[in-house]
Amino acid sequence: MVIECMHVIPISIAVFARHITDLSVELWMQRRSESGPLDGLLEFPGGKIEPNEDSVTAASREVLEEVGLEVAPSKLKLFKIYTHDYEDRSVCLFTHLIIDHNFNEDRGWVEVLFDKPLEILENQVPAANKEIIVDICAYIRELKTNKTLEQLWGV
Repeated sequence: MVIECMHVIPISIAVFARHITDLSVELWMQRRSESGPLDGLLEFPGGKIEPNEDSVTAASREVLEEVGLEVAPSKLKLFKIYTHDYEDRSVCLFTHLIIDHNFNEDRGWVEVLFDKPLEILENQVPAANKEIIVDICAYIRELKTNKTLEQLWGV
C-alpha cells in the first residue's frame, strides 16, 4: 500500500486595497509570468515563508522583492489564514490586508464590486484567491457600512 503525504507550504500574501466606496473597492494584483498552471493569472504579491520568519515579515519582504515597495510590517494586518489543495501540493495562505498605503502604482488595480466580487475576476485569478477576494470584500463592505473603516484603518 502506498500512502502519499502532501507537504503544506506556508505562503504569506499582501492584499492592497484602496478607493473604497459604498459599492466597490480596488484591489492590487500582478499578472503571473511563469511556466505552469498559474501563468497569466492575477495574484496578490507574496511567497513562501522562510524558516524562522513570521508571516508579517514574510509579506513585507515579498512585497519589497516583487513590487519594490517597502512596507513596514506594522502596516500589514493578518486578515485570515486559508488552506488550498492543488494536485501536487497544499498551501497555507497567511493573508495580510493593507488599506490606503502610499502605493502609487498606476497599473494593477482592479475595481471589485461588493455585490459581485468575482464577476470580472472569475477566470483571471487562481482558485485559491477566489475565497480571499470574496471575504475581503465582505469585510471591507461591513466596515464601510458600519462606519468603522476609518476607526480601524485610519482612512
